[in-house]
Amino acid sequence: MERDIFDASVKDSQISKSLFKETNSDFYLSSINYLEGCDFKFYCDCCFSTIFFRGSNFYIQDECMADLILCGGSFYQTDDSIFLESNGVLVSDIFNWEFDLDSSVSKTLVRDTISAPFKLSFLIDSCQHKIKLVGKKGSIAINKIPEDSIGFSLNEELLIRYESLLSQEGLIQ
Repeated sequence: MERDIFDASVKDSQISKSLFKETNSDFYLSSINYLEGCDFKFYCDCCFSTIFFRGSNFYIQDECMADLILCGGSFYQTDDSIFLESNGVLVSDIFNWEFDLDSSVSKTLVRDTISAPFKLSFLIDSCQHKIKLVGKKGSIAINKIPEDSIGFSLNEELLIRYESLLSQEGLIQ
């Protein structure tokens, strides 16, 4: 049974204990510099990413201007923390600037790579009925709620390429 972590009647102490594996949770990830109260104020095109929690996997999608990058891995949760462990798979659609001059070339360049895995950890906190993940060095993630005006969704085309690259490399999660 899925829990509704967006229910405004849920107390802050209950939110911080919610189980990410029971929900499909989406979070904005950015610097504390863009945080005003319990919401981000983005004044630029490239100042945040989105973390998607799906089952026992996470995906970080970065959208900057016309570029789109997706990486992911698995995660686990304790009472007060969440730990993300990437698998090193990175899929990207990078805008091809030559397209501005020559429309016969591809609009995007596909770059799918295996890089060094990384680990991220966040303390689970709450702020005005939202889940707040507090990372080291000033990184903050705030859960998106359905009413959020900025609403990027997990790019299905990149996700298919990501999962294909995982299976090719024997890294099935």
